[in-house]
Amino acid sequence: MEFLSLDVETSGLDPEQDQILEFGAVIEDTNNLLNFDEIPKFHAILKHDRYSGSAYAINMNARIFAILKERVTIQDEQAKIEYDNKFNLVHAENLARDFYYWCMMNMKNIPTTTNKPIFLLVAGKNFTAFDMPFIKKLPEWEKFFKFRHRSIDPVTLYTDFIKDKIPPSLEECLKRAGIEEEVTHDAVQDAWQVIKILRKKY
Repeated sequence: MEFLSLDVETSGLDPEQDQILEFGAVIEDTNNLLNFDEIPKFHAILKHDRYSGSAYAINMNARIFAILKERVTIQDEQAKIEYDNKFNLVHAENLARDFYYWCMMNMKNIPTTTNKPIFLLVAGKNFTAFDMPFIKKLPEWEKFFKFRHRSIDPVTLYTDFIKDKIPPSLEECLKRAGIEEEVTHDAVQDAWQVIKILRKKY
């Protein structure tokens, strides 16, 4: 099976008002398990004209805003381009297109022409309820992509239906999988951690 582990970091919890700050994706092929250095990864920090959100989310993503702030101080246009390339800074309106061509280069189960949207099978913690509504707000997203009706949420695999009062967090899932790592709130790292806890089950 081939699927994408997707994760976004956002400026808040409301997709109608808040924004995606960082977008991360990792392609998993369950018939060809690769390590982190080898596995196909996509990462982008999104540039917006203005940023809005909650104090909690903005503080949690301070590392992203530090990168964005530094860019503002760069005067030379060529230096700005080099800085954008270094940190994978992408205009929000260009993300869907850039990600589409990356998928065309790296995924196996995709259309043979560039005129059809790619149907994505996605894994992620709480992806359908949280990440998907934000992603669908990206300009031209649905021109390039369709989400399959089913998604893979690893939390179900690590829920104790007798003892748990609510489904566990990603951090708790890592513990239950025997993986001693902290959740970094880095989009690519979070997507990779989802793959790691899923691999414990297959």
